[in-house]
Amino acid sequence: MACAAFLSADIQANTTEEAVHGLAQGCYSIQSPENGNYLKKFHKGGAVDNGLSYRFESISADDAARFFMKPTSFF
Repeated sequence: MACAAFLSADIQANTTEEAVHGLAQGCYSIQSPENGNYLKKFHKGGAVDNGLSYRFESISADDAARFFMKPTSFF
């Protein structure tokens, strides 16, 4: 699955509701504000979480882990 949308610090919502609902159905990569590195999924081995983990690395946004936000309701 390819994701084209990336979360940007330059995007701001007008309301709290827009901020929450605007993320739904979006696909995002996480970039560190400290050094610009992207979060990458890697296999570290072991039994916990099937040996998968995440770490920030100096990689392109295309190679970063992707997170798809699904809407839900807690009402």
